[in-house]
Amino acid sequence: MSENARYLNEARYAALIEGTQRARSRVTPSTFPHRDAAEAVLYLEARLLDDGRYEEWLELLTGDCLYWVPAEAKRGDPRHEACVNFDDRRRLLDRVALLRTGYLHAQTPPSRTSRTIGNVETWEVQGGALEVRSSLTLWMYRQGETTPYAGAQEHELVQVKGAWRIRQKTVRLLNSDAPLGNITFIL
Repeated sequence: MSENARYLNEARYAALIEGTQRARSRVTPSTFPHRDAAEAVLYLEARLLDDGRYEEWLELLTGDCLYWVPAEAKRGDPRHEACVNFDDRRRLLDRVALLRTGYLHAQTPPSRTSRTIGNVETWEVQGGALEVRSSLTLWMYRQGETTPYAGAQEHELVQVKGAWRIRQKTVRLLNSDAPLGNITFIL
């Protein structure tokens, strides 16, 4: 397979890193383009994940999506640092399939989650894509224990056949550099 045949190539990594650097360095207020649509996508995503409707969640993602949860507090490069998760679509399909088998010991019984999304800001970028930044608070319950997770999310949304889809999702946990326990569910 040639380098051009894969979407996770040097150009895609460069775009990922540039987008995350841009998200951190923004000082201008959100321009609110398509904010209602962006919020609708984020709220739908949260509901689908909380309800364990992973196949429907996968439909929200583009074919070349990336899902990144850095393990380092500073912004970096997933090629050169540890990650809690760094998944492309194929790996996400594998994760959902594994969750569905019932044989994933770390998710027997499955985690139950409740997400709150807030402070949604949007910026339109080149090509009509939207960069969306939001706050995330997630509560996970499993085997009698409740664990909180908090941080920020960065989404890149693009239009596919007239609907907004998630091309990239980065979750930056506040305590990403501390022991996180069982994060075999999807943040």
